[in-house]
Amino acid sequence: MMKNKDEYFVKWLSDSLSEEDIKAIGQKKELGSLRRLMSALTRFKAPEFDTETELKKLRLRQSAAMRPLNTGWIRPALRIAASLLLLAGLYAAFVLVNTTNITTPAAEKRQVVLPDGSMVDLNAGTRLTYGKLFWKSRRRLSIDGEAFIAVESGSPFSVKTSSGTVRVLGTKFNVHRRSEDYFEVACYEGLVEVQHDSGSEKVFPSQTFRVQDGEKMLSTGTGNSVPDWMSGESVFLSVPFLLVVRELEIQYGIAIEMRGIDGQQRFSGRFSHSDLGKALKAITLPTNTVYEMTGDRKILLKGNAE
Repeated sequence: MMKNKDEYFVKWLSDSLSEEDIKAIGQKKELGSLRRLMSALTRFKAPEFDTETELKKLRLRQSAAMRPLNTGWIRPALRIAASLLLLAGLYAAFVLVNTTNITTPAAEKRQVVLPDGSMVDLNAGTRLTYGKLFWKSRRRLSIDGEAFIAVESGSPFSVKTSSGTVRVLGTKFNVHRRSEDYFEVACYEGLVEVQHDSGSEKVFPSQTFRVQDGEKMLSTGTGNSVPDWMSGESVFLSVPFLLVVRELEIQYGIAIEMRGIDGQQRFSGRFSHSDLGKALKAITLPTNTVYEMTGDRKILLKGNAE
């Protein structure tokens, strides 16, 4: 029985061709494609593969991967790092021990004598920070609030605030910085230089440098020998009413709520630190506002229209 092309192909794949089948494939025309395929595959040669050599290469790679890392440098590095941390900690502790922090609570004032004899009068709600270490050669302090400073002659003296730095050499001046929108330096004696943002301004006696709502102003009119707050009064010249209210809170240790009042309206005037009732009248009458006690040391300010 004559076999068809598919039967020859199946037998070739299963490697079961007989001599007769191979002879038939070579002779029959209709099996030419199978004959060419068989011929091409007999010429195909797979690349040589040296099993032993490749196995050795594999073992060498595994050995290199499993070789322990050189960790001899770790211990010295850890010792150095530990020493640096210890030194940093000792330095921080040393600086902390030699740093003085003084804070006046609401409704209280205080005078501080610095290591060189300079005097700092702190208004209520003010924080003073300075380092005792190397004080005579580098007199620096930080103020957050308001303070009057009488500087003894000597090495350069500087006062840092969040809004700027004041540099002086033998002088008397007042620094006021309670709000990001308000910064004031008044000179009473000598000369001060105020560094604010990228610029600086020299302030002479009886002059006041002020930064309000981003605008810088230099005015003349400080005729007193000390700031008004040291005489028991807070004095304001065209400042936002909100700052006046906040200062009243600090001077009397009270909480004030404003309702129906424009806190940005300008206020010029003064109030006393010794009588809360008079102080409230001093700020409410000019602004057409009223006040009422709503609790223990709590006050409500509101517009007359309410």
